Amino acid sequence: MRLPSATRRDDRIACTHIIMWVSGKMRMPISIERGVSIDTNRVASHYFAETIPTLIAGPCQMNDSTAKIDAFDMKILSAMQNDATLSQRDLAEKIGLSQNACWRRLQRLHSLGLIRGSHSDIDLKALGFDLTVFVMIRTRHHSKEWSEGFRAHVERLPEVIDFYRIGGDWDYLIKVVTKGMSGYDAFYQKLITNFDLATVTGFFSMEAIINNRPVDLTRLR
Repeated sequence: MRLPSATRRDDRIACTHIIMWVSGKMRMPISIERGVSIDTNRVASHYFAETIPTLIAGPCQMNDSTAKIDAFDMKILSAMQNDATLSQRDLAEKIGLSQNACWRRLQRLHSLGLIRGSHSDIDLKALGFDLTVFVMIRTRHHSKEWSEGFRAHVERLPEVIDFYRIGGDWDYLIKVVTKGMSGYDAFYQKLITNFDLATVTGFFSMEAIINNRPVDLTRLR
């Protein structure tokens, strides 16, 4: 059985020209002229249930409103979060796509908002920022106006690198990086200025065992 031609090479399946469609004990080969490889063992049930019928019905075209994130998109996202400095050619080789196909997919992931930017991993300790503190905050105030004012206040403090509103016994968690204890004390004084905070407790990091580890996107497949 021959599938209809697709309008984009990267939207066709399998670099190995034959895919075996397994249904019970019956195996029926499907001929595909060209395209890119797919790990059928990992995505077989989802892929054959949804993608093959679409291909048989007509050309497989990707668009932002209906396209799903497939294994190649996941590979691109995984590669980019591990090393955003990869050139287009290196990324395409790593993923197993042509440069043009990889570029189109990368642009689409940007347009969907799945890639929001990139940054460099800087050695802060080498620059003197040698103290990391996790600041736990409890407050008596929970009105919208107070919360918005406090958020704006914390966002203006340059020492803050992460800021969360949390559940449980505490209301907020702030991750701070400073130059030693004197730097943290200066931050603390700015933090409590003009804000009534019931409790402020700092937990000082002795060692970063896991820090900014990329998310294992294979769990989402």
